[in-house]
Amino acid sequence: MAIVSQPNIKVNKSDTFESENFRIESSPEAFRILSDGLYSNKVKAVIRELSTNAVDSLIDAGTQHLGYETHLPTSMEPHFSIRDFGTGLGHQEVVGLYTTYFSSNKTHSNEFTGQLGLGSKSPFAYTDSFTITSCKDGYKRVYNAHISEAGYPAISLLTEDVTDEYNGIEIKFPVKSEDNMEFEEEAVEVYRHFNLRPSFVGKQITIESEEPVLKGNGWRIETSRYRADSAIAIMGNIAYPISKLDSDNSAHTNLIDTGVVIDFNIGDLSITPSRESLSMTKRTIHNLKKRLDEIISEIKDEVQGKFDGCETLWDARCVSASLFGSWSSPLYHLGNVCRASDIQYKGDSIQINTSVSLSDLSGVSMWNFNSSSYSWRSSSHPVRRESTNGLPCSKEIKIFVDDLSGTGAYSRCKEWTENNSECYLVRFTKDGVKNHADIRKEFLDFTGMDESVLSLVSELPKPTRFSSRRGTGTGVRKDKVLLLDKSSDFSNNSQYWDSCEVDFDNGGLYVEINRYKTQDSGVPEHPERLRRAILCLDRLTDEDNKVYGVKSANINRYRQDENWISLSDHIQSVIQEEYSEEHKSVLRSKENSKQLTRAEIPEKGIIELGKVLSNRGEVGEFCKVVSDMRKSADREDVEDIKKLLSYFDDIAKVEVKAIATDEILEEKYGQLLDKYELLKVTFASGGESYWCRRACDSFNEEHWKIIAKTVEEQQV
Repeated sequence: MAIVSQPNIKVNKSDTFESENFRIESSPEAFRILSDGLYSNKVKAVIRELSTNAVDSLIDAGTQHLGYETHLPTSMEPHFSIRDFGTGLGHQEVVGLYTTYFSSNKTHSNEFTGQLGLGSKSPFAYTDSFTITSCKDGYKRVYNAHISEAGYPAISLLTEDVTDEYNGIEIKFPVKSEDNMEFEEEAVEVYRHFNLRPSFVGKQITIESEEPVLKGNGWRIETSRYRADSAIAIMGNIAYPISKLDSDNSAHTNLIDTGVVIDFNIGDLSITPSRESLSMTKRTIHNLKKRLDEIISEIKDEVQGKFDGCETLWDARCVSASLFGSWSSPLYHLGNVCRASDIQYKGDSIQINTSVSLSDLSGVSMWNFNSSSYSWRSSSHPVRRESTNGLPCSKEIKIFVDDLSGTGAYSRCKEWTENNSECYLVRFTKDGVKNHADIRKEFLDFTGMDESVLSLVSELPKPTRFSSRRGTGTGVRKDKVLLLDKSSDFSNNSQYWDSCEVDFDNGGLYVEINRYKTQDSGVPEHPERLRRAILCLDRLTDEDNKVYGVKSANINRYRQDENWISLSDHIQSVIQEEYSEEHKSVLRSKENSKQLTRAEIPEKGIIELGKVLSNRGEVGEFCKVVSDMRKSADREDVEDIKKLLSYFDDIAKVEVKAIATDEILEEKYGQLLDKYELLKVTFASGGESYWCRRACDSFNEEHWKIIAKTVEEQQV
């Protein structure tokens, strides 16, 4: 990079004054600051500096087509190296450049990134020794650059041989095994912005190029960077953050907040010696503002062009939602750059909505099928079907039309969601006729969709209603049973049970049913409660637990077969063998909650006082007991097992005790009131009624601190 010339400033001085030029004292500490102390991210700095040097050498030699090679460290090959096929360096050049700080051969042109004469020494930021191999005009020389015992950087020629290798430089040094991943991650980040990326030797990494949401002449807004901490200036392949800019134009701030990536010519901006940030000189600020103004003028035309390219109103709705519709949309916060009202679709201002409401469309019914994340334990989740009137404006959603003459649309959409992603099922009904053409046309006209957006349920395969849970079935003994349908709640009990045929030898989970209600003790009788209970079990065990209903007349065969297990026995086994501690925690939390509810004490006030007490004492101990009981009762980490036990309350009973009973809490509370008069005033109630306010109900943190201080002084 050509160094920007500074104007010569003539200083008039008297002949009677002495003057001396400043100097830099050569010392180990000075060299350490220029090498090790210069960079905050040492691994990234080494990769960046050596890589830009490699690219500069290729440009200088005109051998960009040969490229350069990067080796990332692995456990088997624990070293980092970069080999370019550029100009190479002769012996005197190596000694001169590598032993002289601020010596650079790239200060004459803006074709090169380097200028400061520091990057070639950057390996010293990570290691005390590195190898330099230079191939130049038929000679190959190997050097070792190291920190001497006196603390000074030094370079030694190790070997010199004749070679037929391409000219170029290789820098190589060992890497600690614990740093291997950091080198890989930083390499991805550094090379993401390089126009000329290396060939990787050994370990290969993938650097994906993201399709920008918006782009123009030398700028782009990427989804992954949107609302990042700063915008980025790319100059000479290096990314510099633009976090703050002193500007009176609010559009500048808006644009920087999007994390926009802007390309600059080498030399347009001043940088810090570490090359980790911009030097915000007047010239740098001027050029930044100039580019921002150019981008702002382009954005409106770019956005309008996206709408001009929309073939249908639905396409325009989807574009508007993606660009303006939500907090994470790239133009949502750019009110000072590009407003939605500035944009038109076929002569009309666009309407920004993330979804289309179908509530006013008569004869249109719609359901959303999705896999909800109920539990942190589960990697796969049951599919839920929910009635909805809102259709998201997105080209990514899948919409199925129920064109079946009978039933089956729910199960097909459910299985499609299990294997793919969420989808929507829409039904057009008029005068009892499904898939009515008139209603379908109204839907398309209202949403602005083209027919191609819709898919037919009839094109989906029929779902597999049954898969064996366990055993090694022979496929010989078949039996007709009922399978619990967990997909939805139904209006009558019989709809919860689907008739199916099973291989008896495969076994499975069963419940005894009579008139579509379970007869097993401890198991929910009503099929809707049973359905909810099994969904809880699915979330807890990460399994699709299929429950078969066996009529009372056939139940003995299933009870006597070792491959079949009753649901109640299975629940008890799961709780006792896999969730014993969680089970006890749930029961204990219920007991603590019960005792707190019974105890006539101002629970909330006691907990607030405990938060500000610094001296534990007897008051603090009492507050801690109450607080611990409430925390136990409100635990969220056992919600899954807690929910399951609410359906199987009589199974796997375990006796647990609360931290304290209501009698003990009331007794201790009374003792404290008698001993500490201020507490009696603090917790005084306006009457006997539960709804009467206490004196402390309006306290803030400062009030509680005053009470705590007085109580602590009295305790001492």
